[in-house]
Order: sequence, then C-alpha cells, then structure tokens
Amino acid sequence: MDKSNFMNVSKEMATSAEAHEFTNPKVFLDMFKDLFYAAKTILKPLTHQNADIALQYCEVCALRTEDLLVMN
Repeated sequence: MDKSNFMNVSKEMATSAEAHEFTNPKVFLDMFKDLFYAAKTILKPLTHQNADIALQYCEVCALRTEDLLVMN
C-alpha cells in the first residue's frame, strides 16, 4: 500500500461494508483500524502537500465507522 492506493483500499472496504459483506463488525473495525494506522504511517509527516489527502481519509474513516455502528 502506498499514497496512490490507500484511498482506493479504504473505499473498497467501505463499499464492502455497505453491501454487508462483513458479517462481523469487530473484524471490519479491526481491519479498518489497521488500514488507518498504515495510512497514518504513509502520511507522516503531515505537510501542506498531503494535508488534503489526510483530511479526506479521516472523513472516510469517520463516516464508515459511524455507518457501521448505526447498522448494529
């Protein structure tokens, strides 16, 4: 995973969650958490050049986690 594809991986996971392909919310959250930490590592240090990507990624994470919690 690198800067060019972590958003795609995140969106794939979100789409899978919305389609209820994850039957175990804990597994999904654990995988999403691991993805979040990997993205955090990729985006360090936070700069003006990658701040927009970091913000978009955090928004995706927050929305998907909220969606998952509402489904339960």
